[in-house]
Amino acid sequence: MTGTDTRLRLRGRAQMIWVDDALLLSLGTTRLRVAPFTEKELPHLHELRGGCAADQVASVPWMSRLHGAGFLEECTPASSDPDLARFDRLLNFLSEMELAGESRFTLLRRLREAHCVIVGLGGLASWVVYNLVCCGVGRFTVIDGDVVEMSNLNRSILFTEADVGRPKVTVAAEAMRRFHPRIEVTTRQFVVTSQEDLVPELEKADVVLGLADQPPWVIKEWITAAAQRTKTPVLLASGSRVGPFRLDESGACAMCDWSHQIERQPLYGELLRRQLRLPRGSSGALSPHGAMTAAVVAMEAVRHLLGLTPATVNRVWQLAGDFTAGFDPCVKHPRCGVCGTTGDKGLPLPSESLERP
Repeated sequence: MTGTDTRLRLRGRAQMIWVDDALLLSLGTTRLRVAPFTEKELPHLHELRGGCAADQVASVPWMSRLHGAGFLEECTPASSDPDLARFDRLLNFLSEMELAGESRFTLLRRLREAHCVIVGLGGLASWVVYNLVCCGVGRFTVIDGDVVEMSNLNRSILFTEADVGRPKVTVAAEAMRRFHPRIEVTTRQFVVTSQEDLVPELEKADVVLGLADQPPWVIKEWITAAAQRTKTPVLLASGSRVGPFRLDESGACAMCDWSHQIERQPLYGELLRRQLRLPRGSSGALSPHGAMTAAVVAMEAVRHLLGLTPATVNRVWQLAGDFTAGFDPCVKHPRCGVCGTTGDKGLPLPSESLERP
């Protein structure tokens, strides 16, 4: 712990309350009470915010207690990496996870090296992308076949009026690089028509986020089936529904969710077939509603990339019309047409509702 060159500082996320003659500290789930704490100790606490010699910390009992409890960290040398300044507050957030023995710089590098595939660049996806770039995710493949329309602008943070008529993938990539010049963005402009379209794009991805909503349910099937073939972790979301997050073969997929639906409502497939034959409607959209859903998607993706278990594994997060939210269980269905284990044909999939030529 000691040494003439080593300097220690208070972790950025450490919270403090001075009550009577005691200093109460918290860092994540760790709590510490330092007493007595008086005006005499206050200057040393401010000094710790910038950094103190390790020998000095070791010689002062209350400062040594802070170090032993994980509230202090070694001051890092100056770096020419601009992202260390850009993600300073993110690093402070990640520092709480260092208590488990992994450096916050290692965690940040994991995010910076992660490759996320985004299928669909609508309003929901625009907020997801923005959040992921803010969180340090460094590599993206964005897939969409549409162009920007004026009607997109009430909820799509990546686009402006000057972009109307241009491909969404091109505009999104420009906006992402403008916001963070050092990320990698690969664009794929095409309309998804089958799982075959997606398999080549998912083979080297760390996670795929399915955020497209057309054709209803069928697009979820194609994304899920492609992820099944490439063994890529996959999370789907649309409107106000997120999940389940499938990490591996043991977990439920989006088509397990579908299978449970048609078991409860046997006519669900026929209703979808009829819906797909009707003219496509233009549903209402409120930006805060999509942003709330997108925050859940982005947080789940970040949790996965950091090695934590997402909350939507075998569960679906649902946002209600009154902005209350909760989780519904969604276990793996043995007769799921994508990941089922019974060996038979399985329950009908959404694509069977499509009209055939």
